[in-house]
Amino acid sequence: MEKSNFKVTPINKTADAASGPLITFDYIRSPRSRDVPTAHLNLDSHNPAFLPALAHAGASRRVNNRRNKAQKRTDKASEYWNEHGAESDVHVPLGGARFRPCLEDVLEMLINEFGIDRAQEDWRKALAEGRRRWRDYQLLAAVKDNPTTAVQQLRELGYRVEWAGADAPPQPNTTKLERF
Repeated sequence: MEKSNFKVTPINKTADAASGPLITFDYIRSPRSRDVPTAHLNLDSHNPAFLPALAHAGASRRVNNRRNKAQKRTDKASEYWNEHGAESDVHVPLGGARFRPCLEDVLEMLINEFGIDRAQEDWRKALAEGRRRWRDYQLLAAVKDNPTTAVQQLRELGYRVEWAGADAPPQPNTTKLERF
């Protein structure tokens, strides 16, 4: 994978299409600048379509909790929230404890934070299975980037791991491991 992105954009016809996406998840294997993280999140909290998107959110437990919290606020003059919540109340996933987000993370965030309808009853199971497969692929890539640490951890867990190759064992890919 060289590059990928997921964009969350409003579909409300009254939203200003020129304002762009609300949230963008980006992965760029080789960014042009060292200052840009390989995997990153862009959140446009000043996008004029953000609060209307919260207002049009469905009725999930998370959405209802956010609305109840907003109704208790005393700062009624804020331009960054309405009776449906604030941009700062939206929890955006970042891929769990080890890895960057997958499409399943984004879909679950949309269901939980914006009350998007689910097509099937077992949506949580389907997303969990997809997320597990994604993280397995990411783990395989992480082991390839740092086989020395993977071998050490497997040995600490009680596995017997020996190098069987003809050449010297592969060394950690420090460029990937140290990258911002």
